[in-house]
Amino acid sequence: MNSKAVVLLLTLGFTCAVVANTLDQLGMRDAFGSEDQVATLKKLASDHPDDEFIAITWSISMTDKSVVESLLFYERTSKKLWRAKSVRVGSDRLKPQWVGWTDVTDEKIQALKNSEGFELPGFHTGEGSVPLSDAAASFLKKALSKKKARN
Repeated sequence: MNSKAVVLLLTLGFTCAVVANTLDQLGMRDAFGSEDQVATLKKLASDHPDDEFIAITWSISMTDKSVVESLLFYERTSKKLWRAKSVRVGSDRLKPQWVGWTDVTDEKIQALKNSEGFELPGFHTGEGSVPLSDAAASFLKKALSKKKARN
């Protein structure tokens, strides 16, 4: 795992959407629950069948003025799906928390019922850096660097 790229991702925050080699602004949301996440992932997986990586990022501002920054990342070849969140309070960032699923395929994603969220095999959880593959971490680092350079 390329931990520098993961740290860079967490340092920059998750305020944009990343799909393939394209970086689109997603920005702050009032809410973006599992139902919306499943629907968005299904659409992106269908619209981009040849992309190795599909990533979605978003932020939600909380009433206590903290910001929850989130990432949903699908690694097609390794059949892994990750969802991570990090809470930022002022300039402080809490340790990221993540959940992951293994043996995830396009067919399993398309079979999900939006209202039931991510009912997938190989569920596991963790804290700290998301254990992305080196290629996935490199992809995110490059995409986020391009985004930072444009701003």
